[in-house]
Amino acid sequence: MRTRNENKIAMWMVLRTFLAKNTSVTDDLPGFAALFVILNSTTDEVLAMMDELGISTKGTTGGKKQTKELLVLKITEMAGKANAYAVMVGDVDLQKLMQLPKSALAALSDLKLIGKGTEVLGKIVALDDKLAVYKITDEDVTELSALIEQYTRTMPQTRSGIDNRKHTNEELLALLKTGDNAIEKMDALIEIVHYSNELFYTDYNTRRKIIDTGSRTRALQLLVLDDVTGLPVAKAKVVISNKADTEAKRIVKSTGAKGGITQDVLAAGEYLYEVAYGGYVTEKASFFVNDGVMTEVVVRLKK
Repeated sequence: MRTRNENKIAMWMVLRTFLAKNTSVTDDLPGFAALFVILNSTTDEVLAMMDELGISTKGTTGGKKQTKELLVLKITEMAGKANAYAVMVGDVDLQKLMQLPKSALAALSDLKLIGKGTEVLGKIVALDDKLAVYKITDEDVTELSALIEQYTRTMPQTRSGIDNRKHTNEELLALLKTGDNAIEKMDALIEIVHYSNELFYTDYNTRRKIIDTGSRTRALQLLVLDDVTGLPVAKAKVVISNKADTEAKRIVKSTGAKGGITQDVLAAGEYLYEVAYGGYVTEKASFFVNDGVMTEVVVRLKK
């Protein structure tokens, strides 16, 4: 799949999350609810089919960055309201859990951010109607859940084997056309509220834009941080090796002043990394590289 289509799917995912929390505006638009159902189902079908075909949008820079920003904002918003409840009832443990600055969330690794979002969501669901007076609604819960699922989809993973394909590229293109057709009709209907609800109209069109990430300029971006302070660790030694090809030459680099390294070319597959720096515990783990996308890895070193 070309980059343009990958970016299109990322836009679909962002747009449907936005529309899911604005049904009070769109329900009055003739036929809009049915079009939204088509967009939802088509997006899910396209993502599933892409997995079967060995194609992935997981890790697409534009879509992933946009989804992460939305997820961080939503966790921060809901945690702040839940923290107000915790302060009022004297729940110290809940206060500690819900004190989540935006900057701290943004610095978390993919897995930790998803884990933190899931933890916050679980606590809020458990408190249920106790948080209603603190302005946490069912729509908020639905949106956070959707964003967690959406961000999970952006995480790189191995490509599906082509020998077990059940669908064809032609079927995928037909689905993409179905989704495009639904959104084109939505665009026309949104014009109805252009002047009566300009804020919604502007927000819709902001999310409607396809972010053109262009062709990939690098395969990997790895960042090394101090686990406690969150500050970058410069001059850490990073060793990268191909898990499947033990004879392949290892890549050895040192992190720069901002704690990062980049690698422009890596074949698709699974890789092992080892990060070491004096006074810290050596970290070892793995990551996946997919064709056409940049993999982002954050390593947190513990003293």
